[in-house]
Amino acid sequence: MHRYQAKRNFFGGIWPVVQRELRVGARRPFNYWVRVGAAAAGTLVLWYIVGNMEEPPATIGSWLFACLHALLLWLICLFVPGMTADCISREKREGTLGLLFLTPLNSRGIVLGKGIVQALRAFTLWLAVLPVLTIPLLLGGVGRTDVFRAIAGEFCATMLCLAAGLLASSLVKSRGAAFVLALLCAVGFIFVLGLFLWNCILWQLRSLLGGYHLFAGPYDWMVFMGLIPMPAPLYTGGSYLTAVPIPSGFWLWSLSVCILLALLLSFLVVWFAARRIERSWQDKPPSPEQEYLVKRYCTPLFQRLYSRLRRHSLDRNPIAWLQQYSWKARLVKWGLCLAFIVVESMALRGNPHNFETVQTMLLLILAGAYTFVGVNSFLAEKRSGALELILITPISVNKIIFGRVWGLWKQFLPAALILAFCDNAAPVRPYDYFLPRFMIACGFFALPFCATCFALRFKNLIVAAVLTWIALLLPPFIAGASNGIEPDGSAGLFCFLLLYANLVLVLLVTFRLRHSLSRRIYSF
Repeated sequence: MHRYQAKRNFFGGIWPVVQRELRVGARRPFNYWVRVGAAAAGTLVLWYIVGNMEEPPATIGSWLFACLHALLLWLICLFVPGMTADCISREKREGTLGLLFLTPLNSRGIVLGKGIVQALRAFTLWLAVLPVLTIPLLLGGVGRTDVFRAIAGEFCATMLCLAAGLLASSLVKSRGAAFVLALLCAVGFIFVLGLFLWNCILWQLRSLLGGYHLFAGPYDWMVFMGLIPMPAPLYTGGSYLTAVPIPSGFWLWSLSVCILLALLLSFLVVWFAARRIERSWQDKPPSPEQEYLVKRYCTPLFQRLYSRLRRHSLDRNPIAWLQQYSWKARLVKWGLCLAFIVVESMALRGNPHNFETVQTMLLLILAGAYTFVGVNSFLAEKRSGALELILITPISVNKIIFGRVWGLWKQFLPAALILAFCDNAAPVRPYDYFLPRFMIACGFFALPFCATCFALRFKNLIVAAVLTWIALLLPPFIAGASNGIEPDGSAGLFCFLLLYANLVLVLLVTFRLRHSLSRRIYSF
């Protein structure tokens, strides 16, 4: 009888959670804008490829299918972990997780219901791009195997990202930490499953080609997995493309195994998350062991000197002091710096041709961390009401704005300097060396202003991050368009226009920030 009751509660108790979450999600404009953005991105890809390729319809269809598949994979990898990361941790923060346990629901039903809702949201993201995805099938150049590969890859990526979000949401309570942990877990899950499929494909291709060395680096793996658009011919690790015939049965077997592994991993994550929330749904004070570890390893070694320096920083600008006050912020600052030193040292000793790929990956990590901390600014202050207290203090609005911006600069400046120093010491440099670095420096300067402005006006971190990068991409676009109009357009003129456009952007954003803080216009 007890087993029958538990089984009935497990299956029958999921629907109330799904119904509640769907009703709550229907009231959020963010869900509508995500679908509109996905459809708009697919339409832009269609317009660009069809308008710029003068090839037969089959070739256009093959390239369009590959690009749309890569776009959908990136959207899944970026948005699904972020949308899932706060589904359980929000219940912990708001104190409603205990109320769910008072109902006939058990922990597995809660986690599974949350996962089904997030899966439906991810499915609507795929449906938004589906009308554009049918166009390559009408143009030709796409076979049944390509369609099966695309659907299987997107399904596996969705399941892994959902599992990563549920795992992160069950482990931590903070919203920002849940987002970061979900993205890291999603990258790890996708890498492990992709590595398995990669080895299977390598084994098959080597048996077909007689032991020929294929897939020399991570770029080749991303090309083959569809994260970088490439039509049917396979990239073989060299400077050329070659078509390798792979039997359809091999694709069916390998991708079916990947789907089963993704489902198995999702089941294990649901089981672990259910066990986790059973033990951690109540707030408990830190144990003596945890307090000892924090005091032992998170306290500065030179306490007096550090306190003196912090006191001077507090006297100059309390807002900048708040950015470096907690030991977690210092851990992010110097931990990222140490990780960059280790990775750059290994890259400088390795293959010089792979150094540019490592630099690009580290730059993306730095940009992601910089953007996340920027859009997360004033979030805790808005939630606790401390921002109202800051605004009624004698601190001026300009001091609040530039204190926050200066705190963000200081937090990521060591990692950026290490990246720039190792970039100058690289054994192989591209021909257009100065121009991309100047654009990155301008973006590093303007990002805190844009991120702080959108963090005040929007309460959703993903929306604030997307709008921040749209604002940062406007100055290069305007500078490039103006430079193309001039008859003597050059790199020097482009840099001057880019610097001028960034200064104008910073002034406009600062004026908007000052207006919002002066009149208490910000979202909660």
